[in-house]
Amino acid sequence: MFARQAEKYADCAAFNLAETFEILHDTIGLFSGTHFQSATMRRYLVEAVNAALSSIPGNEVSVRCVEIDGKTFVLEWLPYINRHLVKAGQPS
Repeated sequence: MFARQAEKYADCAAFNLAETFEILHDTIGLFSGTHFQSATMRRYLVEAVNAALSSIPGNEVSVRCVEIDGKTFVLEWLPYINRHLVKAGQPS
């Protein structure tokens, strides 16, 4: 899920889906299921995934974990702001 979502926002010239999957799989595997035990561990997992995403060439998205209530969490995908923004009113 993380790799496919990142692919939607990625720079396709630099992004490698297979490499991304491997990196994220290894990152999530480090938790060995402990993220199911507490809200703190779930946040740590998302922080680890976010750190892994930031190291992947071509990635242009970060992820954040939002707690709705004590047992419900939502992932929020935050695309990077385009570095080459055109000034308002100027033709592109």
